[in-house]
Amino acid sequence: MGLLLHTENLTKSFTLHQTQQKQIVGCREANFTIEQGEFVGITG
Repeated sequence: MGLLLHTENLTKSFTLHQTQQKQIVGCREANFTIEQGEFVGITG
């Protein structure tokens, strides 16, 4: 089957404004590929 989604070095961070602007990294440099027909679940 064909390629549906491919990512390299995906990073997601967010700021907790109620804790004096503390920066939280939720995902650091994630790499993955999703092919058509695959089932994917992301939790966290």
